[in-house]
Amino acid sequence: MTVQRLVNANGRVMVAGQYMRVGALHSGKVVNVIVEDTHFRIVHEGEELAVHPSTSDKPITRVKAWPSRQSREPRQASPEDKASSIS
Repeated sequence: MTVQRLVNANGRVMVAGQYMRVGALHSGKVVNVIVEDTHFRIVHEGEELAVHPSTSDKPITRVKAWPSRQSREPRQASPEDKASSIS
């Protein structure tokens, strides 16, 4: 199984509740994490960046790096909203 993750500003990704270090050099990149029986392989554009042992038995619930934008409902204006005073 392969999942996508966005490398955070600290250079880490999370899969199945387990943080793995990729390196701050790669922050902001979307990487592929290949989930194998005993370890995770982190790959970006064909280059293997890291290999980490699997220490978690939690299920993987997200495949993509971010939730779909279409799944979010647009925000509705409420009566408490005030008009901006910036012109």
